[in-house]
Amino acid sequence: MDLLLGIYILMSIVKFTRRMVRCFFETRINSLRKSRGVDPWKTTVKRRNMSNATLNVPVENRYFEDYFAGSVYELGAIAVEQDEMIAFARRFDPQVFHIDPESAKKTIYGGLIASGWHTAGLMMRLFSEHFLSKVASLGSPGVDELRWHKPVRPGDELSVRVTVVETKRSRSKPDRGIVHSFIEVINQNLDVVMSMKAVNFFYCRPGSQEKS
Repeated sequence: MDLLLGIYILMSIVKFTRRMVRCFFETRINSLRKSRGVDPWKTTVKRRNMSNATLNVPVENRYFEDYFAGSVYELGAIAVEQDEMIAFARRFDPQVFHIDPESAKKTIYGGLIASGWHTAGLMMRLFSEHFLSKVASLGSPGVDELRWHKPVRPGDELSVRVTVVETKRSRSKPDRGIVHSFIEVINQNLDVVMSMKAVNFFYCRPGSQEKS
């Protein structure tokens, strides 16, 4: 009984912690988006011309110190090609609405749609190419709340918007820092088709720990 009670208490603590983390992210993201005139509950957004100031340090020389909470990065565009969609799905997600254009017409989607994992892969291409540092990125422990809001179809053009939610230097390893971000994938109609919360580790700029 004592063991079962201990397990129950531990699970309750984990659930409570996850709930608190989720509330923190949602509060922070909504605050940042409202400050920019964006309704946080809408999945259709207005495209804005972002200042180059948020991208003034190239990825070849970008370190933890170059990511600022509240900064918004819009990362290019990438086309959704039918042949790539089908090839990916046949290997990794062979559901009929991902691999067979004719059979897909009879499904609730009314036609071929991309695997959500293919969409995630397209997002990752832009994210790694334009947001992640080439010299300081240390990977990620994972993502939270990955959501596919709307189907992605052949011929769509996707762009990625990254909002930096929080940055903090590691206490145990002062040569690196942690960046929390909210990622949105947006189609040509300005609909958010995918979103997720990400955590990434970056090295600090060499010598910065001595100055701090």
